[in-house]
Amino acid sequence: MNNEMTVPSFVLVDDDEDDRLLMRMALAETNSQFPVQEFTNGAELIDYLESDIKNHADNQIHWLIIMDINMPIMSGPDALRKLQQHPLWRRIPVMMMSTSDDPQLVQQLIDLGAKSYVVKPKSYSGLVNSIKTTFEPWLQQQINQLK
Repeated sequence: MNNEMTVPSFVLVDDDEDDRLLMRMALAETNSQFPVQEFTNGAELIDYLESDIKNHADNQIHWLIIMDINMPIMSGPDALRKLQQHPLWRRIPVMMMSTSDDPQLVQQLIDLGAKSYVVKPKSYSGLVNSIKTTFEPWLQQQINQLK
């Protein structure tokens, strides 16, 4: 595990390049001080985490994962299950994000270990607002814990 995992960061897991681009643009607009890492599906995220975990099993990972539900190769819920199986990874806050507002789906994801669920905003300004009110405070909390 390298230094990228110990720096508080936004981690976007979404197969839609346009959605990731909009998220990066919205983060820049909010003057976010946090770096952004991106993965196109859950398998890429898990592979990255597994790549060096044996050497750093005692480190904390100061990330906020913002993960889409419907992705090829490994879906968001499947990746969430994998994260919950590892004692270090299960401490990483995961916010699931999708276009659905189905309460049963939301509860299922919370039961799987998601810290929160956010309906993908229908507008760019809604995305900027979500970053300011939901995502940014989570990472700020991580920084405060490091002090």
